Amino acid sequence: MTESTKNIIYSLKLNRFWSKLTVTLNDLHRRFSDKIYSLIFVNLLVILFQSVYLSLRFPYLNEFVPLWYTRMWGSYQLASKEMLFIIPVAK
Repeated sequence: MTESTKNIIYSLKLNRFWSKLTVTLNDLHRRFSDKIYSLIFVNLLVILFQSVYLSLRFPYLNEFVPLWYTRMWGSYQLASKEMLFIIPVAK
């Protein structure tokens, strides 16, 4: 099989994949569009709540808090309390 034949076959498979993906995404959007907007709204409310709660509790936190649990035990896991704002931002 030549290189050009392989490229044509690959291109056809890729086109079929993208067409199936487009049909699937359009179908999902049609079926769940009202639920998607409500989920986004609820998610934004949770992020807002986390940010407000963290801001209110911020003065009472220790200077360093355990945040990196995948690191070795001890001071390697500690991060400054400002790093806690990563959690709402990452959502």
